[in-house]
Amino acid sequence: MRILLVNGSEQDFFIFEETSKNESHDIWQATFSALKSKDVLHSKPDILAIGTQIKPTEIPALIAQWRLAAEHVYLPILLLTDTLPNTAEYLNSLDIDGVLVAPYSSALLSNKLWSLSRLGKLETTIKRQHEALLFYELHQSREKEVAQSVCDKISHFGCLDDSAIKYSLSTHAAFNGETILAARKPSGDLCIMVNDFTGQGIPATIGTLPVAEIFYTMVAKGFNLSNILTEINKKLHTILPVGVFCRACAAELNMFERVISIWNGGFPECVILSNKNNWNCIENTVNVPLGILSDSDFKLNMQVENIEEGDRFFIFSDDILKLKNEAGQTFGLAPIQALFNTCTDIEQLFQDIHQTACRFAGEHLTYDPITMLEMRAVSPVKSKTQQNNMEGMLTRCMRDWHFTFELHPQTLREFDPLPLLLQILMESPELQTYKGALYTILAELYSNALDHGVLKLDSSIKSTPQGFVEYYVQREQLLKELADGFVRFNFKHEPSERGGRLIINVEDSGIGFDFSPILKNEFKKDGYSGRGIPLIRSLCESFQYSDPGNRVEVIFIWDMPQ
Repeated sequence: MRILLVNGSEQDFFIFEETSKNESHDIWQATFSALKSKDVLHSKPDILAIGTQIKPTEIPALIAQWRLAAEHVYLPILLLTDTLPNTAEYLNSLDIDGVLVAPYSSALLSNKLWSLSRLGKLETTIKRQHEALLFYELHQSREKEVAQSVCDKISHFGCLDDSAIKYSLSTHAAFNGETILAARKPSGDLCIMVNDFTGQGIPATIGTLPVAEIFYTMVAKGFNLSNILTEINKKLHTILPVGVFCRACAAELNMFERVISIWNGGFPECVILSNKNNWNCIENTVNVPLGILSDSDFKLNMQVENIEEGDRFFIFSDDILKLKNEAGQTFGLAPIQALFNTCTDIEQLFQDIHQTACRFAGEHLTYDPITMLEMRAVSPVKSKTQQNNMEGMLTRCMRDWHFTFELHPQTLREFDPLPLLLQILMESPELQTYKGALYTILAELYSNALDHGVLKLDSSIKSTPQGFVEYYVQREQLLKELADGFVRFNFKHEPSERGGRLIINVEDSGIGFDFSPILKNEFKKDGYSGRGIPLIRSLCESFQYSDPGNRVEVIFIWDMPQ
């Protein structure tokens, strides 16, 4: 140790020298009058010893000078004195760390120096830990800012402001890797996804970026929810380290078919509340959270439920169910179910659930821990056609073209061709204004060709809610067993003076059917079937079947906005 002895007597210096011989201390002396702050800073002693020759009146000034010089470093001070002060208050006022009363031995001094050295090291360690903690808090604060910025941009990119959606996102959602995504497909179907990544901070937020990118991109192209979730799982499994995954709950609302497709991977049970205040708790199927299984092992268990205009679909994160009050009691699902049972104002229900949970937690809750979503089953509002300036396009884009696209069994089993076909059509900028209508036409034509032509499914099965579910179970099984068949698309575009004609022919390998009732406008709307062809006719200029009923031609006329 380096020890500075100030105004020490000969006896003091002798004992210090004796001690240093045995323990290799570096001892040097100075007088109070000669000692300056800069000398203290340059010498960097480990201990300051105030000798017995100093005047009592000089002690406070010396200590103050020492503490000022060593502002950012704690160094112990040892007072050597001939007489022990009468009060402890005096010693405390001097801001010293130890006292030795002469005469004292070399052994006693050695023990005192050892204890003061330990005290100095402890203070240094505490200071370093304090600085590290401050740096950590600064780093955490910066991480929260970055995470919040990322999540804000992700959340505001979609359609969370849609009138069909109400949501609450936890105050700590950004830091905990929680996001809510919502977007509409070209057909108008509403897709939502609530995510919760393991971990905290930037590591948890990083995973939200590819999830949001894949979700918004594929929804915009018209992919169905199962394709989107499969692609997200594949991406997360590739980039995330072991132990990091994404719990999620996703749903796709199809008001044309009046169904909602649900996938739940690690979230609490969802709830469907009918417009007649009857509620149904959707039991969870066995789904592994996203990012854990490889693409070959990942299996989707989608649940398809009937839903009517005005019904509500609720998703709750486990944060609200695990919420505890001051007594340590858990909130759970029971209070939410009680609100469903006693609901008198369905429009106020979302707010009632949120307020009930916050009241349960009590005043000690300093942040909003609740992440939940309500999706109302309403038909999408058709947006006004944007009045784009398209005159120049007519002279510099594809105007007369034709192509054929044919799908065979393996592709029919595993691939959804609609996003690809729509993307090809959108290469003609003048058709982008009609993206929603074209997607609806393609979806209905392809569904009829595949389901009723190739798979030979009977649409009358969908006459009841139970039959509707059974229809899709049979469809999935028949697709798995499909060994032959095809669906062929033929597209032709012809320009006109103010727009163009898109002629779409769809042919399948089925045996056809008696389409004479359709030619006579005789449609049988039975339960959940029979609405597709009238919809196509309302969008197209012409709709015509050809014998034996496995080939249909539609003509879509588009005009440049005035």
